[in-house]
Amino acid sequence: MGNHQSCPLLKIIEAYSGSIFPIWHSDQDYPTVGLILLGNTGVGKSFLANILLGENTFEHRFSTDSVTNTTEFKSFRASGRRYVVFDVPGLIECDEAAIERNKIQIQQAFEQRPNCIVAPVFSNGISGRLRNEDLVAFNALNNVYHFRPESLLFIINDLPTNYSSCYEEEAAVRLNHLLEMKSLKICFISRIDINSYWKRKQLRMKLLNDFDNRKPSTHRKTGEIVLPLNKIKQLEEEMRKKQDDFEAKRKELEKQIRWQKKMEGMRENDWCVIL
Repeated sequence: MGNHQSCPLLKIIEAYSGSIFPIWHSDQDYPTVGLILLGNTGVGKSFLANILLGENTFEHRFSTDSVTNTTEFKSFRASGRRYVVFDVPGLIECDEAAIERNKIQIQQAFEQRPNCIVAPVFSNGISGRLRNEDLVAFNALNNVYHFRPESLLFIINDLPTNYSSCYEEEAAVRLNHLLEMKSLKICFISRIDINSYWKRKQLRMKLLNDFDNRKPSTHRKTGEIVLPLNKIKQLEEEMRKKQDDFEAKRKELEKQIRWQKKMEGMRENDWCVIL
């Protein structure tokens, strides 16, 4: 019973129950995968971790200050894996000491579970723009951990329920341009009634489905995380200019991304003809 194949029915059963068949299976039967949610204060990391766990383990509330100051984790089983989900502090804070503390806490998560899937959580910004501070924080971590695309699941959280049908494609093109990374997998999450049992379960199933399609990789730090407080505003301004540049080139970039996706589809399905 060591190697379990994932199937749609299994995922449905697991999504609607906290843990599945505890009598028949032990944790040793499942490969262990770290699941590290990264993001700044207020993007909803703790909330999403609780959704995955199916319980309110991590403290979550609306606040302008950081709720999470230390790295916490808890495991759960789903889709033939034992996930260890980490709730870590955001990187960017308003004082140097807090930034240094957060660096240490983030590093602890990767030291405990280097074989992991990484989920950067971004908050929906003004007029659909991604927040500059979220992009700056991700770059600072990516510079030392060199995240592999197949191990990344970007989450754009807290979208309005009626967001435009073309937003997802535009956001994908924007991320490709701003982060200079290709073939990114993005999970788009709109606001839900957090008191609705079924809405929470549906969101859990959506997240599990996306994580099930990600491949964990070993992530080890190759240098020190460099993000001095006096440079953050400069980096955010550089990212703002990059977003302005994106707006000017958006149509051409969207055409390039559509062509890239078409080529990837042809490689995966070389038997089909795209007209």
